[in-house]
Amino acid sequence: SLCVSFALVHRIKIKRVVAAIMGRPILLCWCITALFVPLSQAARLAVIGDFGQNSAGERATANMVHSWANSPGIDAVVTTGDNSYPSGLLSEMQTNVGNYYHRYMFPFFGSCTTPPCGSQDKVNRFWPCPGNHDYGDRCPGSLAGYLTYMPVNGKAFYDVILGDIHVFLLDSDCNQNFPGGSGNSANSVQAAWLKAGLAASTTRWKLVVFHHPAYSSGSHGNNVYMQWPFEEWGAHAVLAGHDHHYERILRPSGFPHFVNGFGGAGLRSAVNLVPGSVVRVNMEYGAQLVESTDTTLTFKAFVSSTGYPLRDCYQIVLNEGVRIYNNCPQSPALPPPP
Repeated sequence: SLCVSFALVHRIKIKRVVAAIMGRPILLCWCITALFVPLSQAARLAVIGDFGQNSAGERATANMVHSWANSPGIDAVVTTGDNSYPSGLLSEMQTNVGNYYHRYMFPFFGSCTTPPCGSQDKVNRFWPCPGNHDYGDRCPGSLAGYLTYMPVNGKAFYDVILGDIHVFLLDSDCNQNFPGGSGNSANSVQAAWLKAGLAASTTRWKLVVFHHPAYSSGSHGNNVYMQWPFEEWGAHAVLAGHDHHYERILRPSGFPHFVNGFGGAGLRSAVNLVPGSVVRVNMEYGAQLVESTDTTLTFKAFVSSTGYPLRDCYQIVLNEGVRIYNNCPQSPALPPPP
């Protein structure tokens, strides 16, 4: 029928609707209710962390991200925090953030060294979360510079739907535990917001992003207070920063926690390997590329040296609603991690 053809062309779910005319049941249309089902849209996200230091490492990482944006394109840049060193002041933001990533930001409140400044189609594609340095690296601290400069509508934590990926960006800093904050434990107001948001989301893929990693082999180590039941609540992966390296840590089910803190600030080595740590990169700067399809969510870690080599690739496959976690079919051959 015409209605079935419409459904197939537009890739929407269809539903059999039967009505009675003069006492006889007839098929009215298979897709009357399907018009309200959002279409699936694949997404490509660049993820950077611990980057805002106006360094050669930040410049190299930004150039790699721009190369992705130029071809074949990215839908957004997501950050895992520590966007501006050392203190997150408004006066630092232009040098540490805007000069490198203004082309993805709208509204953009600064100037830039390579005009035109800001996102030219007036669509924001820069979605950060705050880190401890954005608060001045102290508790109590101030997030005023970040909230003024960043295109986050004055929010320390929020969510955004990017194609078929629903991204929840949290504030894991200790400043959330002061009066007026929303807490950072699994029993906090912020956690209740996340749990409800994950449960209500109808988007195919769900990512949780924050700064202080629940698990890390770096010098900061595990942040036990952020070991929330993310998988149980419906998330597909967690991305964090804080420790200045890249790491993939798998829970027993295969559920991944990524440490993405190799975006430009001084690199540091892993010092205390945690259970489930399978890949670590701590001698090279880089970023992640997250790519979605209807059935797969792929996490690729590239470094910003010549040729932008791939250092890690992990994939989540949905098979009739069941998650299958695995290395990518053509994962890079890596030496034993340091």
